[in-house]
Amino acid sequence: MSVWENVRQGMRGVALNRMRSLLTMLGVIIGVATVIALVAVGAGARAAVLAQLRGLGTNVIFVSPGPNVELRAGDAATLLQQVPTIAAVAPVLTASLSVAAGEQQQTTTVMGITSAYLAIRGGSIAAGRAINAWDQRTRARVAVLGSSIAASLYGGASPLGQSVTVDGQQLTVVGVMAPRGTSLNVNNDTLVYLPLSTAQQLMQTYAVSVLYAQARSAAVASVTADQISRIYALRYGNARAVTVNSQDQLIAANQDTGRTLTVLLGSVAGVSLLVGGIGIMNIMLVSVVERTREIGLRKALGATGSAIALQFLVEALLLSIGGGIL
Repeated sequence: MSVWENVRQGMRGVALNRMRSLLTMLGVIIGVATVIALVAVGAGARAAVLAQLRGLGTNVIFVSPGPNVELRAGDAATLLQQVPTIAAVAPVLTASLSVAAGEQQQTTTVMGITSAYLAIRGGSIAAGRAINAWDQRTRARVAVLGSSIAASLYGGASPLGQSVTVDGQQLTVVGVMAPRGTSLNVNNDTLVYLPLSTAQQLMQTYAVSVLYAQARSAAVASVTADQISRIYALRYGNARAVTVNSQDQLIAANQDTGRTLTVLLGSVAGVSLLVGGIGIMNIMLVSVVERTREIGLRKALGATGSAIALQFLVEALLLSIGGGIL
């Protein structure tokens, strides 16, 4: 018997038992769909985090204080002098404070920044101006609003030149940021920016929450991060005085985690596919038992055992391929 005849017989066997064939394929359909869905979810989550990390800026290094360690605004100038591969440093002070305008009030993240912040972290001004060096030197009582909070507080009106109250202190809005979206679970469009000196006075502290340093190129980012770590380790006599992470390191860690997550999700989903395959195997075994007379008749007419086995194999392949395609 020719191969084509076996294929024809296999197709006939599938067609004669349409409902059973469809239910058999359902296991493969669910298995393949589960594999695709879970792998896609893992890849999508990895891509989303990667996009947020890249949205933090270019060649950015994050310096966070450890226990019993205070970072100061003056550390920015010190790092610029001691680490030649650093292009810029932006000290930042953050706190969750009440922000109000007229009858509108909400609690959001307020950030004290210097003029270097936007150059390092990216972002642009949609209206008005950014925080500048003069604001920092004079402790100017000004604020720049994220696009979302500006709309929430002032509706459709322009907030420029209007008063905004931050933790009970009245400031003047001098700028509105262009929409930036979310990065690392922080909605940038709800942030309020003040000059760092003004924020320190408002929050009654000389410390800063984090230092954002920008390496001169991606090639020296890792070396720059190591140099910063050594500087603080020598200063405090503790290798864990600060936590230093480069943007490239965070991206690499995210990619490693994402690959592991994708493999795990794919493996879990593969179990569903295995169950579908076992279902096809069981159905084919039942089919062989039910069709004993047909098999005997074919053998009596001269069909070989291999030809009969090939017929059932073709049926199994049709069910598997059909289910996979669907």
